[in-house]
Amino acid sequence: MRFTAVLILTMFFSATGFSAEPEPELNNSTLIAKLHFDRSARKGQMVGALQIRIRNASTKPLTSLSLLLNPGLQFVRVEGSGRKQLEVTSDIKAIEGSNLLELNAATVQFTNPLAPSKQREIVIHFRGYIEDLSWTGLDGIKETLHPDFAMIRAQSFAYPIFATPDMASIQRAWNSKPYQQIVFLEMPGGNTVRGSLAVAEKTIAGSKTNYELKSARLTKPAVVAIGNYADLTDGMISVSRLNATEAEARAVLDAANAYSGKVRGLIGAPGKTGSISIIEVPDGYRDMVTTGAIFRGPSFFANPEISADIQAEIFELWRLNTRNQAGHWSTGFDTLTKEFLSNGGTMQGYNDAAFLAAQPLFALNKNLGKAALADYAVDGYTGQSDTVSTLAFAVLYNVLGDEAFFALLRNLRSELANNYADMEAVAEFLSGAVKHKKARKFVKNWFAKGRAGKDMAKAKSFDALVTLYK
Repeated sequence: MRFTAVLILTMFFSATGFSAEPEPELNNSTLIAKLHFDRSARKGQMVGALQIRIRNASTKPLTSLSLLLNPGLQFVRVEGSGRKQLEVTSDIKAIEGSNLLELNAATVQFTNPLAPSKQREIVIHFRGYIEDLSWTGLDGIKETLHPDFAMIRAQSFAYPIFATPDMASIQRAWNSKPYQQIVFLEMPGGNTVRGSLAVAEKTIAGSKTNYELKSARLTKPAVVAIGNYADLTDGMISVSRLNATEAEARAVLDAANAYSGKVRGLIGAPGKTGSISIIEVPDGYRDMVTTGAIFRGPSFFANPEISADIQAEIFELWRLNTRNQAGHWSTGFDTLTKEFLSNGGTMQGYNDAAFLAAQPLFALNKNLGKAALADYAVDGYTGQSDTVSTLAFAVLYNVLGDEAFFALLRNLRSELANNYADMEAVAEFLSGAVKHKKARKFVKNWFAKGRAGKDMAKAKSFDALVTLYK
């Protein structure tokens, strides 16, 4: 029931255009940092600069920015166009929604407001130490610049985060829309780096090691772990261990490959090149999953279980809508496949949720029910496309059954995944590939003729809708 409610709310608000006032959108960034490690937290030092391009995604001119840093770090200056220094005020502030957390909060004033939809590049200079935040209620966010192990991540505010001093804003920043990122690190010693960005180059100059890290795809805020790592790699998946044995790392790799093999067997090869790293962190650090990287502690390596969040990240290698575009042609079957895998083929809750999410859209707009799915983009129904296509593929799955549906899906992905495609191309493919008489009628009615509204008016439940084509 909880899944059903979440799916309904997500789809309905997305389809009806409900959203909070948007915050600045991050388009690409370069983080440059020099690190000095020490066993004393305050003596571990970081000097950094974050160069970032932002876009005003709101409907109003943007006159200022709110930034947050770890309380051990200080804002030095912020530069705008032409390296012109911008006005910055900062102070340690309590975070609303948290009893103990305090962060260095800054307000940056623009000389000229940033108009809606316009972009601007700024550079934020900062320095200091990284304070352990685990005592503030951020469980597992305990990193400092320690010589044995350190992390650079948004969750510890080790680089500037675009958020106001409240937990709701912070959560949005941590889960921001993925963007392109580069990180340059200079650090002493022989430790290696692993994380959500790939190592593009490593150079050694005397006692210093320099890393250039790049996002292989659009990535959520960068997470970098620094330690004495050893790696095992097999195909798309690699495992990086600190204290785990090689046998334990191999067991993790085998478990992850077993799941990826299950996905491949169901829907074919991934739609794009990519990789997943499973990275060990010391005991007491927070488990987390971000773009292309899964961080787990010693207990996981001792007894690996490919949990739902790990499954979801592995599945991202197969998901075709890499930019999270509304109305993408793959949303309906990608969503269904992910649910099928996670629930072992038990789909009733998913089916009912898909029906209940779409039902009010047709009730509110009679013209929607007369539009063909293939024409949604042209007819101005991009916002409703994800919800309706999710329902459409759920119906098609139930009419065809497991074997026939996923055979069809493997062919569809093989045909369309590596070329330009849209819902019209999907409709054309289905009209030629679906041989089942009733399923062909459904494809024709929903994807080509615009008769979904008539079916939804007749059916009062998902099962009743499927019965129309049985």
